[in-house]
Parts: sequence; C-alpha cells; structure tokens
Amino acid sequence: MKSGVAVADSGPIHYLALVGELALLPKLFKTVLTPFSVQAELRHSHAPDAVKQWMANPPVGFEFVAPASPRLFTNIHRGESDAIQLAIERGISSILMDDQNARAVAAANGL
Repeated sequence: MKSGVAVADSGPIHYLALVGELALLPKLFKTVLTPFSVQAELRHSHAPDAVKQWMANPPVGFEFVAPASPRLFTNIHRGESDAIQLAIERGISSILMDDQNARAVAAANGL
C-alpha cells in the first residue's frame, strides 16, 4: 500500500539508482519531493552514470521543489537542510536520508 508524500535527500536516490531499485519509491509513496539543491547534487558531473541517467527522466511522482524559507541546520549539508526544511514547511513526516547527523536533526524536528 502506498503512503502519501515523502521528502528525499540525495543519498537514498543515489544508492537505489546504483542497485537498480529506484522503482521502489513510487511503489511506496504517491509523491516524492526532492529539493532543487539535491537535484543539483544528483546531476553533478561526478555522479555515477546510473544516477545521471535516472535524473535525465525521473518517473511520474518525483517532484523537484525548493523550500519556501531555506535555512541551514548545523553540521549537515545544504541538500539535507533543504530536505528537512521542506518536510517541516509542508508537514510531511516521512523523510528519506542516509546521513546519521541529518537523521538526528530530522528527528529533533519531529520527522
């Protein structure tokens, strides 16, 4: 059964692309929001080919957006901060992150 909306940082998308399992996310969530800063990370010239190929044509249900009021949380990167802020602003409790510090910040903010 699909859940509603989730916000994703680059790590889960990156690693799911590498193992060929990105089709999993649309099966789990109706919509996956990803900040533009994360989109830039996934399109970076050093990103693996599998990630860049997926980014060339992401499936329906993936949306790239920006938080209305970006803010930087301490000890985490811009994409992680934007993902957390986006989830907070939109009242989305499901957030996909792999970084331990970012997960701690997300949890401290009710995600």
